[in-house]
Amino acid sequence: MKRICLLVFLLSVIGTSAFANLPGGHFRGGGYGHSTIIINRGYGGYGYYSPFYSPFGFYYGYPYYAAPVMPSKLDMQIADIRNDYADKIKSVKLDNSLSHQEKREQIKQFKKDRNMDIMNVQRNYYKS
Repeated sequence: MKRICLLVFLLSVIGTSAFANLPGGHFRGGGYGHSTIIINRGYGGYGYYSPFYSPFGFYYGYPYYAAPVMPSKLDMQIADIRNDYADKIKSVKLDNSLSHQEKREQIKQFKKDRNMDIMNVQRNYYKS
């Protein structure tokens, strides 16, 4: 009996999460602060709310909800800096010629340099 209850519970959780990710559901367009209004008049004009898109209702939402947002020049520069320092840190971690203490010191120094480079890029971006 416990196994059956557990199986029913797991199937309901999986089904709920699958329906939540379908396009046209009430989660459509809810990201990035866009407002979504669903008017579902249902049968006979009664105003019940359906979590699924209904052919009897109307959907007003942000039309470009799936459009990618272009990152700014600052975001791309920060991502480049983070990637460069992540590569440097990974190469230090994989270097077997260094002792553990030397690795920690170099990684700590790389993190400080990374944060300083990011701060300098942000300052230069907002000054210009």
